[in-house]
Amino acid sequence: MANTKITSRVIADDAVTTAAIADDAITSATIADNAVGVTALAVSDGSDGQFLKTNGSGTLSFADVASAFADLTNVTVATSDPALNTNPSTGVGTLWLNKNTGNIWCCTDATSNANYWTNIGKGDSDVGFSATGGNSTVTSGGYKYHVFTASGNLVVTGSKAAQALIIAGGGGGGGTGSNGGGGGGAGGVVLGSAITLTAQTYSITVGAGGATGTTGSDGGNSSFPGETVAVGGGGGGTNPSAGRSGGSGGGGGRDSGTSSGGAGTSGQGNAGGGAGGTSCASGGGGGGAGQVGQQGGTDCGSFTAGMSDGGDGTSTYSAWGAATSTGVNESGTYYYAGGGGGAYESYAAAGQAVGGLGGGGRGASGYTNPHAGTNGTANTGSGGGAGQHRAGITNDGGTGGTGIVIVRYAV
Repeated sequence: MANTKITSRVIADDAVTTAAIADDAITSATIADNAVGVTALAVSDGSDGQFLKTNGSGTLSFADVASAFADLTNVTVATSDPALNTNPSTGVGTLWLNKNTGNIWCCTDATSNANYWTNIGKGDSDVGFSATGGNSTVTSGGYKYHVFTASGNLVVTGSKAAQALIIAGGGGGGGTGSNGGGGGGAGGVVLGSAITLTAQTYSITVGAGGATGTTGSDGGNSSFPGETVAVGGGGGGTNPSAGRSGGSGGGGGRDSGTSSGGAGTSGQGNAGGGAGGTSCASGGGGGGAGQVGQQGGTDCGSFTAGMSDGGDGTSTYSAWGAATSTGVNESGTYYYAGGGGGAYESYAAAGQAVGGLGGGGRGASGYTNPHAGTNGTANTGSGGGAGQHRAGITNDGGTGGTGIVIVRYAV
C-alpha cells in the first residue's frame, strides 16, 4: 500500500508559506492540543500566570495580569469617598471605589482642589461642584464670577460657599415736560455675604431702569433667592413735587422745598436731595449708594456748581468691578449706583448738574444753556438725570441704569 502521510521529513524547511495555505483551511480541529508550543513562537517563555500579548507591530511578549481591581494604575480602593481636593495623580479618568458602600466614581475634572467625580456606580451623588449661568463668567484673584446683566438662571451641582452682589435698577429722572425735575435715585445695593449654593437652579432677577417722565418711574428690584431684595431707585420728582422713595431716593422737583428728597432704604442707599426752596429753586439730585443727593440751589442768579448733583455711588465693591469690568472706573476705583443730577434753569450758565460717581446721569439745564438730561449707565443701577422745560424749550430727562447681579465663589 502506498504511503499517504506527509511528514515533516518530506517537506523542506520554509516550503509551506501563508500564501500556499487557503484561508480557513487550518482550523483548531486540525491542530492537536498543545501541538504548538512556546518554542514554535518568536518569543521567550514567560512566568506562571502571565499572558501573551502583541505590540501591534509583530512583536510578541508575556505580561502580568492584574490580580485585583486595586492593581490597576488609575484606580483607588478606599473606605471613604473622593473629595474636591483628592487631586488624583492620574488625572481625568481615574476611578475611585468605596469598598464599604460599593459606590464608584470617575474623575471628570481634575482641576486642583476643585475635582469633580461623576458617580458611575449604584449611587446618584456626584462629588464636586459646578455652576453655569450668567451673561459672562470670569476667574480672577482666587474667585470665579458669574455676571448677570439680565435676569437668568444659575444652575448648580454640588455645594459651595458663595457671595452675591445684588444691585437694583436706578430711578428715572423727573421733570420731562415740566419746569424742572429731580434726579433719579440709585438702585439699592445688597451683599449676600454668606450664601451656601446647593444643587438646584437659582432664578436671578435683574431690575430694569426706571423711565423718565413728569415724575420719574422707580427702578426695578433685583434679587437672588433667599437674600434681601435690592429695592429699585426712586424716581425723580417734578415741579413742585417730592422725589420718590426707593433703594436710594429721587431728588425733589423744582420749587418743592428743601426736604422734598425721597427716602432711601436702610442699608441699601441714601436719600435724594431736596429742591433749593419753594421759589425759583432748582431740583435736587438723586441719592447714591454712597452719598445723599445734593440739594438744589436758588437758580435765579445764585446757583453754584455742585448744587443739584447726584449722590456718589459706592466703591466698596471695587474689587468686584475690577475683576469683571463692570461698574464705572474712576482713576482705578470702581463705583456702582450713583444718583442722577437734578435740573435747573441755568441763569448762571453753570452747566449741568453732574451725576454721582458710579454712572449717575447728568441733569438737564434750561433755556440759557440748554442740555438734555442723560441716562444712568447701564448695569450700574445708577439714576437718570432730570428733565427741564422752560420758555418753550424742552430738555428731556434720562432713564435709570439697569441693575446687575454678580455671584462669586472661591476657586
